Amino acid sequence: MVVVAYGSHADCRSVSVSAVDVKVPTKVKMPTKDRDWREVASQRVERALNLPMLVLAVLLIPVLVYPLTVRHLSPATRATLTTLDWLIWALFAAGICCAWPSHRGAGTS
Repeated sequence: MVVVAYGSHADCRSVSVSAVDVKVPTKVKMPTKDRDWREVASQRVERALNLPMLVLAVLLIPVLVYPLTVRHLSPATRATLTTLDWLIWALFAAGICCAWPSHRGAGTS
């Protein structure tokens, strides 16, 4: 009798093939402790980023609208608004990158 085992005996089932017993691994599930830890961490990151992203979104509106409503802006003001615009978009991108791992496993079992 030949026995091939992958992992613990709880993860395997016995299959008989031509008078030979073979242990075939069943579907391996992710340990619940790791999954719970990742979910808790991703929820913390999302909660921590909600308010700053909202503030940035509200701040972006006048930064984009002000140059359209005021005809004569000084070069320094225009440069400041352009810098703020790029900085806000960079912070949005950083926020998305921080939240991305929380959604990576969504939809998989």
